[in-house]
Amino acid sequence: MFRTSTHLSRWQLCGLMVAATLQLGMSAQAQSVEGQAAQTSADEAPLFVCRFIEVAPENVAEWRERVAEKNAKFGMSDDPARYGTWLIMSGKRTNQYARGFVTTAELYSNPKHAVQGMAVTADLPQAAYWQENITPLQKSSGNRVIRQMITDLQVTHMDASQTPKFFKHFSWRLKPGMFERYLANESKMIEVYKQMDLSVNFFVSRIIDGGDIMTMTHTYAFDKMSDLPSPELRKQEFNKVHGEGAWDKFREERIQLMQENAGIEAETWRYEEKLSNLQP
Repeated sequence: MFRTSTHLSRWQLCGLMVAATLQLGMSAQAQSVEGQAAQTSADEAPLFVCRFIEVAPENVAEWRERVAEKNAKFGMSDDPARYGTWLIMSGKRTNQYARGFVTTAELYSNPKHAVQGMAVTADLPQAAYWQENITPLQKSSGNRVIRQMITDLQVTHMDASQTPKFFKHFSWRLKPGMFERYLANESKMIEVYKQMDLSVNFFVSRIIDGGDIMTMTHTYAFDKMSDLPSPELRKQEFNKVHGEGAWDKFREERIQLMQENAGIEAETWRYEEKLSNLQP
């Protein structure tokens, strides 16, 4: 078991889910948290910029081959723009691909690599290559979503030198005006996860562009499904840390914070190493 850390490296955050996480071969660590409710400022908080790509079934094999070729051509230099690619295995977007990178608000406006900027244009070599060789194989790829990581709500147990094989995302909608209450309540779960002997990472992000901005996503990064903590184990450990009956109060508060009838959407993503270049 590896020493628990409260900060994820950027490549871990790419899972961007979501994140994400993500995130997710970048070695730089997430910025320390400051500001309201001890959260990182909006300018410094890691952002996961992700596109959801639908490929025609008859083109999947060729699409994967072309993305791998693009990765070999542009992603193996000394200082490349780094991307992660995941196959979505469950949920409404089953069999689509998620492809993204980690940045910050400042870097998104003034990027180190132009192709990862807010004002990217099709005449850039990487963008032009994708447009010419890969886009024709896709049914759609215009759904871009940006998630902001909540850096106080994350725990790392896995080896930071490896990219998790899977991400499991749970997305739901928060009631307006409830963000501070949500942070206070969820920090109790983070305290429990820090003390548990786990083989998973956990982090939280929220949509800031490309979707409902009240959407919160809880993400587990893991290598084996059996490593995920069961509800029974989480309840047991929560009551051990916060006192008997604390779990029920925590759950009641979370229900009060959720929009009524919004539901919880779950997705599992599989990391596609040959279609990514997150690891140096």
